[in-house]
Amino acid sequence: MELKKFARGARSICALGLISLFVAACDDNNNPPGAATTPPPVAAVSPAGQSLVGVDPVNNTVWVPIDTLDGSGNLQFTIVNQSDVTPAIAKATAVKPNATGTGHRISLNKCTRAEAITYDANDKEFLIECVDNSGNVFVEIANTPSDTTQIVVNGIQATGIDAGRGGIIYNPNTKVAVVAGLSTIGLLDMTTATPSFESNSVVSTVCTDSLSLNFTTQLLFIACDGHHETIDTSSTARPLVAVAFPTLPDQGGGYPYAITDGNAFDSNTNLIVVTPEFENVAFVLNFNGASQTPASAPYIVVQGLGFTGPVGEGPGGQAVMNTTTHQALIADEEGQNFWLLQLPMATVTGNLNNNGQPGSGTTADASSAYAIAAAVTPQVGGNQLLIRGDPAALGIDQVHNIGYMLADGGSNLYLVAVDLSNPPIGGCAQGVTAPGCTSVWTPKSAAVPLN
Repeated sequence: MELKKFARGARSICALGLISLFVAACDDNNNPPGAATTPPPVAAVSPAGQSLVGVDPVNNTVWVPIDTLDGSGNLQFTIVNQSDVTPAIAKATAVKPNATGTGHRISLNKCTRAEAITYDANDKEFLIECVDNSGNVFVEIANTPSDTTQIVVNGIQATGIDAGRGGIIYNPNTKVAVVAGLSTIGLLDMTTATPSFESNSVVSTVCTDSLSLNFTTQLLFIACDGHHETIDTSSTARPLVAVAFPTLPDQGGGYPYAITDGNAFDSNTNLIVVTPEFENVAFVLNFNGASQTPASAPYIVVQGLGFTGPVGEGPGGQAVMNTTTHQALIADEEGQNFWLLQLPMATVTGNLNNNGQPGSGTTADASSAYAIAAAVTPQVGGNQLLIRGDPAALGIDQVHNIGYMLADGGSNLYLVAVDLSNPPIGGCAQGVTAPGCTSVWTPKSAAVPLN
C-alpha cells in the first residue's frame, strides 16, 4: 500500500477539502469552531512540546512505543497508519512498515525504554529519545516508513543527559533539537549532514515534567510540579542558562501554588498554555508582555468544563497545541478526561480575557481564551481507557486535527485517536452538569491495540 502524501499548500484545512470529516468542522468562512478569524496556512509542522506519540502528517502515520521488548531485548515502536482517511479515525490500523516480515513494529537496538519522540518536518524523519540498560540516553534518527524500507539511520549519545521522563523538541526554524532528561537539558545540532550533540550545552534544571519551545523566539518553558524555568535556546552561552520563572497561584486544589505540569507553546502568537494537575483549569500566559529580569508574564485562568471519574492526577496535567486552529488539547494523567481550549488567533499585546467562555453570556473577541468542549476516552471491552502521563503521552496531527493519546485499558495498551473538529461550544461528557455545559460532546474516536 502506498502511503499518501498531502500537499503542503497555502490553504487552510477547511479550504483544502481533502477530507469530508474535517470540512464539516468549518463555517462558510473556513473558520474552525470557536475561532475568530481564518487560521494560518497548513503545513506539516513539528510539535512544540514533548511526547511519547510521534505524528507524521505527511505519510499519515503515528509512531508509539510499546511496553514489550523484542526477542533480543530491544525497545519496540508500533507504527499506526491513518493515511486512508475517510474518515481517518474509523480506519486507523497498525501497519507493516517493511517487506521483511517483521510486521508493524521496528526495534531500536541501542535502547530498552522510550523517553520521547518528535517529528522533524524539514527532513521528514523522527527523532527518538531512548535509554539503554546502563542509563545512557540516545537520540535515534529514523526515516519515515514506506512498505519496502524502514531504516534507523543514526544513533547519537546525548552525553550528560540523565535518564528519566525526558523530552525532545525539534525546531524546524533553526534545525536544532532540545533534548531533556530528568533534570538536565542540552542541544542536538542538526544543521550539518552529521548531527552532533553539544555536551557542553547541558544545564541542570528543575525536573522536566513538561517542556515546550517557541520556534520563533527560541524560548523554552519548563514545568515541574508547579516550579518553572525558561531557557533562551538561541543563546551562545555554554552551558545554557536556566532562569527561574514564578509559580502560578493555586486555583482551589488546596496547595501552596498550582501544581502546573503540562504546557504547550503557540509559536505563531507567543502564547503558552500551562495546565496543573489536580485542578480543572489552565493558565494562558502572554509572553508578548513577558519580562526576563525579573521573569514574569501576564496570564489569565481558563476554567475547564467539568469532568467525570475515573480521574488520575488531573483532570489536567498534559497539554498539546494545534498551531493551525490555535487550540490546545488538555488531558488527564492516568485518567479519562480531556478538553479543548481556544486561544486568540493572532498576537495580543494587551490583556487576555475570558469572553466566549461557555455559560458566561459573553462573545469572544481577538483577545479571548476560553474552553470549547470536554469529553472522555472510549471504552474497550468494558474497560475505560486511561491516558498515560510522565512522560507526556499526547500527540496531535495539526494538518488533520486529530488528537492522539497513549492509553491503558485492562492489560492492553492502546493508541486513542480523537476527531477534534466541530466540537459543540459548551459540549461536555455524558452526565456532566458543570457550569457552561449545554450539550454532550462525544467525538468520533478509535482505539488501536498496540500489544
